[in-house]
Amino acid sequence: MTSDVLLLAQNLIHYSTTTVVDGNKEGLLTVEDCLFELARYAERSGATWSIKRFEGGHEKWPYPVSNLVVTWRKGSADQHLCYLGHVDTVPAGNAALWDNSPISAQVKDGFLYGRGATDMKGSVAAFFSAMAEVMQQQDNVHVTAVITGDEEWAAVNGTAKVLEQMKEEGIHVDSFLVGEPSSPDLLGTHVKCGR
Repeated sequence: MTSDVLLLAQNLIHYSTTTVVDGNKEGLLTVEDCLFELARYAERSGATWSIKRFEGGHEKWPYPVSNLVVTWRKGSADQHLCYLGHVDTVPAGNAALWDNSPISAQVKDGFLYGRGATDMKGSVAAFFSAMAEVMQQQDNVHVTAVITGDEEWAAVNGTAKVLEQMKEEGIHVDSFLVGEPSSPDLLGTHVKCGR
C-alpha cells in the first residue's frame, strides 16, 4: 500500500461513521464529514463533486442520508466507468475487546486496523488514489464514483437512488466496479451481485 493510499485510508477510518441503527444518529454528521474529506482529495486531482441527500422509504430510516458523487473527466473518453463504494460501517461492538480504538487506524505488522479498513474505506482510498494517478497519466478519462453513507443497514437512500437520479438526468454508464470485499480467502474467488 503506497503512503498516499495509506494516509487517505487512515484519514477515512478516523471518522466514526457507524451506520444509523434504530434511531442512533451519531454517525450521520461524521459520514458527511468523511465524504467531504474524500471530495477535497478528489478535487485536487481535477474532479468535480456534489453531495446528494435522500430520505424516507423505510420506517426506521426517516432522516436524510448523504451520498458523494465524484466525476473525473478529461478529453473525450468513449466509455464511462462508475465505481460504487460506501463509508458507513457496522458498529464496533465492545470497544474493550479492541487493542486500540476502532477509529485509531493503527498500522501493526503490515496491517491497517480500524473500523472500515476492509469494508470498505480501504478500497475507497485505493480507488481515489488510483484516479489521481490516472488523471496525470491518461488523456481520455470519464469515471464517476458514487460513495454512500447508506449501505450497512437499510440501504434505501444511497446508491440505488443516486443511480436512478443519474439515469433520469441522462447520464449513461457503460460499466460498474464495486470495491466491496467479497472474497474471504483469495482475491477473485467470489463474485457477487451488489445491491
